[in-house]
Amino acid sequence: MPHPEAPGLDQLVAPGAVCVDVGAGCARCIAALRTLAGPDGQVHRLVPGRPGGPRAATVDDLSRRKDLTRVDFIRIQFGEDELDVLLGAFATLLRDRPALLLRWGRRRPHRRRTADTVRSLTVSLSYMMHGWQEGTWRPVTDAVPGWGGFLFRPQPVPGRLP
Repeated sequence: MPHPEAPGLDQLVAPGAVCVDVGAGCARCIAALRTLAGPDGQVHRLVPGRPGGPRAATVDDLSRRKDLTRVDFIRIQFGEDELDVLLGAFATLLRDRPALLLRWGRRRPHRRRTADTVRSLTVSLSYMMHGWQEGTWRPVTDAVPGWGGFLFRPQPVPGRLP
């Protein structure tokens, strides 16, 4: 498997799931998502920042362009554009509340600051951060040195006040 948390994908992607892979840098991850989503599911690849042509510029653009009625899972392999990528998925995150697996390179100098920024944004959307540890997704409250990826799971949103 390409990443330590890859065995945990089966806990996130069910048959029939609609998945989006942003960054599309890992062919083995795409293959794993396709296997898990099965013949009734969909896996869409997105290379951000390339408007026009056959590629959408953001997750929200892709969702509109492909007329997706829902997105269940988003995997993002960050480059230098993490805030733009997340902002470009904001409408989809609000509408569908997909599980969100975020990965960035271990050698990125600002990786910890990026994790804090991502955590702040997702906490405001009622997501909880998890890390893959000892064969399961465990809630974490901070970026752990040496980890390249984190899962953000949507939490129940309280109902409206009367």
